Amino acid sequence: RMLSPQTQKAGVLAKGPASSPQLMPLCLPLLLILILCHRCFTLSSCFITCTITARHRQHLPSHRERQRSARAFMTDPADSHTCTHTSRTGECGAGPPLAKHDAEAPSAPDGPGDGSASRGQPPLVRLTKSQKKVEARKRYRMKKRARQKETRREKRIEQREQRKQLLEGMTEEERAAFLEDEKRQKEALEKSYEGHLAAAYESGTKVVFNCSFMDQMSDKEKSSLAKQLSYAYNAMKTSDPPVRLQMHVTSFDKGGELWQRMLHFGAEKWKMHYHEGSAWDVFSLDDIVVLSPDAQEELECVDESKVYVIGGLVDRSIAKYESWSQAQQYGLPCRKLPFTRYIKENLGTVLNVNTVVEVLIRYLQTKDWEHALTASVPQRKQTNIGKKAVKLQTKRERKYGSEASHMHTQTDQRHISRCVVMSVCPSVCQRVLRVAEACRRRCG
Repeated sequence: RMLSPQTQKAGVLAKGPASSPQLMPLCLPLLLILILCHRCFTLSSCFITCTITARHRQHLPSHRERQRSARAFMTDPADSHTCTHTSRTGECGAGPPLAKHDAEAPSAPDGPGDGSASRGQPPLVRLTKSQKKVEARKRYRMKKRARQKETRREKRIEQREQRKQLLEGMTEEERAAFLEDEKRQKEALEKSYEGHLAAAYESGTKVVFNCSFMDQMSDKEKSSLAKQLSYAYNAMKTSDPPVRLQMHVTSFDKGGELWQRMLHFGAEKWKMHYHEGSAWDVFSLDDIVVLSPDAQEELECVDESKVYVIGGLVDRSIAKYESWSQAQQYGLPCRKLPFTRYIKENLGTVLNVNTVVEVLIRYLQTKDWEHALTASVPQRKQTNIGKKAVKLQTKRERKYGSEASHMHTQTDQRHISRCVVMSVCPSVCQRVLRVAEACRRRCG
């Protein structure tokens, strides 16, 4: 009816209100309004559902709380009569209401999440692959330390049993004479140690531990330095024939962290000289010789009138040119131990503090650098074969003989190289091994 007379005369009839061109602009806003109403209804229903769920969860303990309550229930004998299958309201058909550990459990806080952070527990964090490796190494070190502790304990028990059997096999007179002789020998050894340490404290070859690198070390490295100083002191104490080394510790704070770690090794009984100043302020610069692995010249001999400064630095990353730079700053001679001359496979000249002291002690005893280095430097620094490989080789030689042991070693080397190659390119190596196996079968 809304069409013009001209259109009606042309025979064009309207089939409904939707087909009218004047109603089309009104349909689009209506459609948008309907979509917005649908969206608002959906969001409001989701919000109401989440709110109801959150309020419902306030009255329920979390998974950790349920586990904690179960552990407390299992360990508390006073609650052994309570029912373990309690409902959400704390009621059970055949028992008393909820256990006291569950009833007193704190409710979850309002808001998202299980409320573990507000209850004082750290949130769960997914570890990365590198963090998992670090944790695995820590667990391995703890297990290894526990095994070592157990091994030492078993060794002490075995020694105690051997001593007990030895004493039980003696008569009363023999046992008394044996104990008296043992006591006398121990007292004589202690007196000899005391006399040797007192003489070394007064006069001897001066060895200085330069502790001016404390700010570059971590707590673990400081503990390692304290242990190395104890090893160096005991090496001088038990040297046979005795060697007098007058030990000094410079740039040292007797109330600092290093001193607290040294007390664990009995440092209060050590006869050493401690100085707060640096080595360059305590001693004459004309007498100082700095020992550093970064030096260009080698140490030819140990002059007892000189002062040998050893860098008290323990670093896992091996920081270079630390002692050498101090020697260059004050214009002091810097020397290194003669590794290249006496050790053919020189795998590293960076040594521990106690190893340097042991080398100096053995040189002063024998005046032979080759013996001093080979007897003091660890096996891994001399050859590619470490202590474990040497022990395994010795066991094989005792068990199979030298020739069979050599064959076993070659077999292990072939197995190791095969594993390395297969780890580099497994698909190619498997094809090569299959071809080689087929050729071997054909050739008989």
